[in-house]
This record gives sequence, structure tokens and C-alpha cells, in this order.
Amino acid sequence: MRIIPSSQEHLSDSRDAAAPKEEHFRALFESIDDGVSILQILFDENDHAVDYRFLAVNRAHHAVSGVGTEVVGKRMSEVKPDIDPSLMQRLEQVALTGESVRFEDFIRPFDRWYEVYLSRFGPPESRTVATVFRDITARRRREHLQAFLLTLSDALRPLVDPEQIQVLAADLLGKHLHVNHALYGEVRGAYVYISHCYADGLPPMVGLFHAEDFGKRLMEGYRAGRLQVCVNTSTDPLFNEQERQVMAAAHAGAYIAVPLVKQGVWVGLLSVQNIQPRDWTPTDIQAVQEVAERTWAAVERTRAERALSRSEEKFRSLFESIDEGVSTMEVYFDEQDKAIDFKVLEVNAAHEAMSGRGRDVVGKRGREFIGDLEQSLMERLGQVALTGQPIRFEEFVSGLGRWFDIYFARDGGSDSRRVITVYNNITERKQREANLRFLAEVSADFAPLLGTEAIMQSV
Repeated sequence: MRIIPSSQEHLSDSRDAAAPKEEHFRALFESIDDGVSILQILFDENDHAVDYRFLAVNRAHHAVSGVGTEVVGKRMSEVKPDIDPSLMQRLEQVALTGESVRFEDFIRPFDRWYEVYLSRFGPPESRTVATVFRDITARRRREHLQAFLLTLSDALRPLVDPEQIQVLAADLLGKHLHVNHALYGEVRGAYVYISHCYADGLPPMVGLFHAEDFGKRLMEGYRAGRLQVCVNTSTDPLFNEQERQVMAAAHAGAYIAVPLVKQGVWVGLLSVQNIQPRDWTPTDIQAVQEVAERTWAAVERTRAERALSRSEEKFRSLFESIDEGVSTMEVYFDEQDKAIDFKVLEVNAAHEAMSGRGRDVVGKRGREFIGDLEQSLMERLGQVALTGQPIRFEEFVSGLGRWFDIYFARDGGSDSRRVITVYNNITERKQREANLRFLAEVSADFAPLLGTEAIMQSV
């Protein structure tokens, strides 16, 4: 006799079969290292999304967003009152149309950049959306920093006055970091002289300041060449009460300061300050360090270039002492006044470190020791030798396998075909810039890829 199962038995069997599947998907849900949440989108009477409720979140949700399972069952307005309007519009679109969307955006309530994938979850009437997201704040900050440093380099390159360089660097850095003060100071005996200060919300801090007035901690750090970072001057245990009062009087609630030390002597500093305490990010600190390095290099370069135009005696002293490569060359032309080669007349002590070639190049022609001599380099040499107009540019010299920041200026009057060259090896910086551009391109290539296999194949 055949036994027909009851409806209750059918239901029991169905539940028994579904249980392993549910456990499998729950395990997958919890194992993903991206943040995942299931959201019920809440609409007003005009079918506009106005809020959403958390139905479920995975373990990684807290690490990625800062909120965890405590939000389940709550509305977003209860968790973070300032709901991002652009996010609400995208959630509304996905809930109503069922069309998935992937995007990168700054989500203001969480103060982070995210790469987000939204897709409808369940039947259309459920108005439920699944979100998968990852924190890309560090990458976006690196990209923002790289763009800023490229802008800075382009802006500094044509400047020939040290004070103009200091002004421009401080202004660009202050605007980039949104600080209240950004300043460049030079040490003059027991004082620090600040000729210009970027200021937003505070009067500019300019003039002569007694260095010791800013406290023992800062001065010891400056003289030792240590980077100084403080997130809250009122609570920092390394300040004594008197030093806190000095900081309060200067309206410095937080700061980053990079000292410049030459031959063991503190000679300058670049500093940014905030009225309020601030948790400086690694890219904030890197920005100040990079600007300090490039500003000091540019200031020293322009001072060297000015000195090169003075007397032969002063030129000779500087020629051998500066840490940038310097050489003088005789440029050779063909019948059409086209530069075809050059001969090295002299080089300074730093030439070998910058170019990888020693003093044995003196008296040789360029094509003898640089086999693959760029035509663009020869054209610039010819232009300067003929016109007397100095130029600055960056060039990769394939024959030496290095990037250089190069300054050409004619040595002598209109009949002279000699050119003075001041150059600095910037290969390491160019490699850093290329790496950051490559990482940004890789991130962009990965954005539309949904599966691990597709990503690994792209890699």
C-alpha cells in the first residue's frame, strides 16, 4: 500500500532541504571581506526614497563602514542622521527599476570613499537592495595627493625667485589640506623669519619669531631634524603647561612641521597648523614632507642659478659645492644652424652622483658617451645657445637611463655657443609618480569586474 505524505510532511521535507542551502549562503555572506548589507528602501507617498532600514549585515560590515550588527532593524536616519542624497537617489533607482549599478563616491555620513555595487534583492514589490562595498579612501587620497604634487611641480618649475617659490608652495599646500596656517620659515640665529603665511580663518603669521618661545619639545625636534606631528596640543602629554599656553596663544590646536637640517644645522621649516585638533592622515603628513622637499630643492636651485650669473670666482666656489650636477658645454651646429652635438668643458663634483658619469667626460663629445642622444635635448641646447633664453624642463635621457630636472642657460654673450647646465636626478620621484598612476589605472580596470576569476585574469 502506497503512503501519501501529508501537507505538513511536505513542508517539513521542504524545510529540511532548504536548511543546508541557507547555511551555505549564510557562510558565504559572512566570509566575504567586503561589506555586505541587505537594505529595505523606505519611500514617501510620492514614491521617493527617503530612508532605508538595515535587514542584515555581514561581519566585514563593521570593519568597512564603522557600524556592525547593532544597526540591524534600524533606519539609517537613526544611525547617521545626515543621509547622503546621491546615495538615496541610486538606491531608489535600483529598487524601482531592478537595474544594478556600480560606482565610486564619497559617502559623507561615514566620511569615507567607497566603491559600491547595488542590486535589487528579492521580488520587485519587496523594494529591497543588496549592497556590496569596499573602503577605497586610502587609494583616493593617494590619487588626490599625486594630482596635487604634479600641480605643485608644474607651478614651481618656471619660478626663479626664492620668495615666490615659498609663497606659492605655502598657498598651494594650505588650500590642499584645508588648514588655517601654512608657512615656510628660515632660521636666522635665535629667530625664525617667516616672510609669507597662508592664512584661512586667522591673521597671517609673518615676521621674526624667537625660536625658543615655541617650547623645548619643538626646538629639540627641529634641531634633530625630526618630523613633528601633533593632533591635539591641549591634551598632548609631551607639552608642559607653559608650552600649551604658547600654542593656545598661537591658535595652534594641531600641527605638522618638517624641519630642514643642512650639515647638522637647523636652517628652516615648513609647517601647517589647524585651530581645532585634527587626526592627520598619512597622506596629509606625506603631502607636507613632499612639499618641504620640493620647496627646499627649488629654493636652493634658484639661488644656485642666480649665483651662476655672478663673478667667476663666486661661480667656481658654488660650482664645486652645490649638490646638484653642473656642467658647461660647447654646442656644435651644422650649416643650417641645427645643433648636432656638444663637447663637455667642465663638470662639478656632484656630476657623477647625478649622471653616473665621472670627470672623464670632460673634453668628450656627447655622442661619445651617450650613444642614444635624444634629438629633443639637442634642440633645446641649440635654442638656448642661439637665443640666450634660459629654459627648464624634465627629460628622460635614455643613454643614461635616468630622469633629470634640467636648467639650460647660455654662458656668455650673443656670439657664445657655450651652455651651462644645472641638473638633478629625479628618477626616483618619476618612478613613484608612475607607480601611483599605474595603481590608479589598475583600480579603474578592476571597477567593472564582478568575479574573482575575471579580476585575477586582468591582473
